Amino acid sequence: MRDKQLIGILSVALALRVWLAYASPGASYDIESYRIQAQAVWAGQNIYTATFRYPYPPLWMYWPAAALKLAEATPLPFHFWVKIPAIVADLGIGWLLFVWSPAASLVQRRWRALWYLFNPIVLIISAMHGQFDSVVIAFVLLAARWSIDRKLVRSALSLSVAVALKGFPVLFLPVFLIGLASWGQAILFAALTASVFVIISVPYLEMSGQRLLNIVLSYNSTSDHSYGYVLRELKINDVAIAEPMRLFLRSNARWLQGLAILGVTALSLWRKWPLEHRIAALIAAMYVVSPGLASQQMLWLVPFLILTGHPRALLAYTSISTLALVLFYGRYFPELLFMPAAWSGTEIELGRLIVSGGWWLAVVGVLIILLKQRPAASRKLSDIVA
Repeated sequence: MRDKQLIGILSVALALRVWLAYASPGASYDIESYRIQAQAVWAGQNIYTATFRYPYPPLWMYWPAAALKLAEATPLPFHFWVKIPAIVADLGIGWLLFVWSPAASLVQRRWRALWYLFNPIVLIISAMHGQFDSVVIAFVLLAARWSIDRKLVRSALSLSVAVALKGFPVLFLPVFLIGLASWGQAILFAALTASVFVIISVPYLEMSGQRLLNIVLSYNSTSDHSYGYVLRELKINDVAIAEPMRLFLRSNARWLQGLAILGVTALSLWRKWPLEHRIAALIAAMYVVSPGLASQQMLWLVPFLILTGHPRALLAYTSISTLALVLFYGRYFPELLFMPAAWSGTEIELGRLIVSGGWWLAVVGVLIILLKQRPAASRKLSDIVA
């Protein structure tokens, strides 16, 4: 679908991301991890025994390796090249949001693209931090679009690529399966969803099979945000009074996440939600129950919340998430935000506690909004009104 204004929007979004990708050095730990991964690939090493700084399935490791060679062959730095897939994926997501519902007005479709392409959460994670979650989410969105159009093989293979990049999209499989017409379709879809991950993992299964399985089945990140951070940092006389509770919840995170998946899947059957709504509710539920949340994971909800058509919830989520990200990067990676020195002091730590608690409460509110909605079974999209 051609639209001159959309081309202009995409061009400005691309230019902004290219500048940010070049000017911001990225989150130093992750950028250095990518460099270590690239060096291991070119040395012909097993990525899982060469370094513990590769917490993904095998597919992603080839791009840092390519980015390292591009940096050596051009004047552009490694941190720029390693961000390119996320930038391309962002533009692809913006386009997908535009074309998702042809029945919507042109203005509404443009606003959906704008909400994503210039969302500060997305800009920070993709073009500044250097994480590639937008690449994963782009394939999940493609899988959802093709599933709605009943192109099930394409849908399953797209979801399979997402799982092969980062393991977490396997959590979405139940809400894909409940929309299928037969057990045969469900079994085929599940098998195809596993296919890309299994094929690329075969060389690593003997030595690193357990680690690969944990990467796919365990969504248990660091407690950088949300209630996990509050429990970790809530202190009296420098004693973390809630740390035992946080550790208990971390050790049982899979059970909490399993209950969230089960609950959202059951409600999806009852409420007759369209697929993009099921995914949005599942992501919000995972945010609510998970004791570990890293910055890049805040991006997951954005495009699906746009598609569910709740602009106030989207604005609230974007605002509190952006504040949480700025406080986090200002504290630990100030160079990412073009700051000369890290923020420190009691006020910053208190601010992070308040914002982290507020972020969790905001997500609870978003989840309640999503769970209360009763869209018609045939509805594919609620349009955001500018």
